[in-house]
Amino acid sequence: MKRMTMRYLILILGFIRRIEGDLEVEPRIIGGIAAQPGEFPFFVAGTSNKLCGGTLIWPDIVLTAAHCKRAYQVDVIIGSSDVFGRDGAERIMIDFLKAHEDYVPGPESNDIMLVKLQQPSVNPFISLNFDPNFPYDNEMVTTMGFGVTQESGNISSSLQKVDLFVMNTEDCRERLGNVVDLESHICAGVPEGGRDSCDGDSGGPLLPAGSYDTVYGITSFGAGCARPNTPAAYTRVSYYKDWIESFICLNSASPPASCWGEDTLSPTPIVTPFPTVTPTTITTPPTVAPTSTPVSTQEPTLFPTMSPVPKQTSTTSGEPPKEQPVNAPPTDPKTSQEDGAQTMAPTFFLAGIQISGSYAYSPLAIIWLSYGILFLL
Repeated sequence: MKRMTMRYLILILGFIRRIEGDLEVEPRIIGGIAAQPGEFPFFVAGTSNKLCGGTLIWPDIVLTAAHCKRAYQVDVIIGSSDVFGRDGAERIMIDFLKAHEDYVPGPESNDIMLVKLQQPSVNPFISLNFDPNFPYDNEMVTTMGFGVTQESGNISSSLQKVDLFVMNTEDCRERLGNVVDLESHICAGVPEGGRDSCDGDSGGPLLPAGSYDTVYGITSFGAGCARPNTPAAYTRVSYYKDWIESFICLNSASPPASCWGEDTLSPTPIVTPFPTVTPTTITTPPTVAPTSTPVSTQEPTLFPTMSPVPKQTSTTSGEPPKEQPVNAPPTDPKTSQEDGAQTMAPTFFLAGIQISGSYAYSPLAIIWLSYGILFLL
C-alpha cells in the first residue's frame, strides 16, 4: 500500500471513527493547500473500510489503485471537498471491482483497479493520457487527496492538493529500488522534500499542473512521506490503455461509440444514447396523394395533358389500395421571379377569342377547340 512504513504506525494509532463505521487510513497530501470547492469534480473518495482516492474516468467507471480494494466495498463520494461528503456531494453504490490480474502486493506491481458503479454519475469525468511520452521529466504535476498532512499526522477533513515535479524513472529506481518499473511507473516529488502524497492518498490521480485535463498516473507507493530526494511512485495510466478500454467497453452501461470501431472490442450492443449497430427499417404505408405538387418546367401545350395521381379505391380483401390515374385538378397559375424568369399560365386564341388561365383546361375550351379545328379543315 502507498507508504508502507506508515501502515504499522496507523495500526498503533488505531482507527479513525466515522459515522458509517471505522475508517482505516491508507497511503495523503503533505505541504499542499486546500482545494477549492468544485475544483476537482471528478475526484472520488472510497471510504468503506479505509481511505483511498480515485478518479471518475467514465460516467459509471472509477479508476483507482488495486491495493485500495477495501476502500471500495459499499459506495463512493464523487466531487466532494469534504472527506465525509457533507457538502452535498454525490454518493453512488458500487456494483463490482476489477483489480489487475497481475497485481502483486508488496512491490505494488500492476497497482491498478477499476470500479463499476451501479448508476452513472452526473459529475463530469476526466480523460486519460495514453501517450507514453508524457509526462516528461521535470514536468510540474498535481495530485490530491484526504490523506495525512504529515508522516505521522492525521487525515485532512478537506481535500488537499500539491504540486510536484516528475523525476526520471531510472533516477527514481536508484532511490526506491527495483520495485520501480521503468515502463509502468511514474515518479514525482521535490528534491528538498516537504511536499508529497502520503497515507490516505492512494488511488488518487496525478494530473498536469494547472490544466487538470487528463490523468497521468495513480498514487501507489513510496518510502515514507515528503523526505528529501525521495519521490513517490505512481502507476502509469498509458501502460494499461488496452486493459482500461476493454473493461469500459465490456462493462459500462453506456460504452463509448469507439468500442465498435475497427480496432476495438465489439461487445453485444445494449440500449444506449449512441447509434445502433444495424439500421432500423421503417415501413411507410401507401398514401392516397403525392406528398408534394410536381412543378412543370415544360412549355405550355395547346391541349391539356393528363396527369396521373394515386386514387384510393375500396377493397374488401385486405390488400392495399391500388393506384389509378385520374385527371389532375387544375392549379392556380403562379409567377416565379427566381433568376428574373417568369412562367406564365397557358394562353391561346381561337376564332378571335382569347382562352387563358385555368379555362384553357376546361371542357368548354376543349369543345371550342374541336369546332375550331373542324372549321379550319
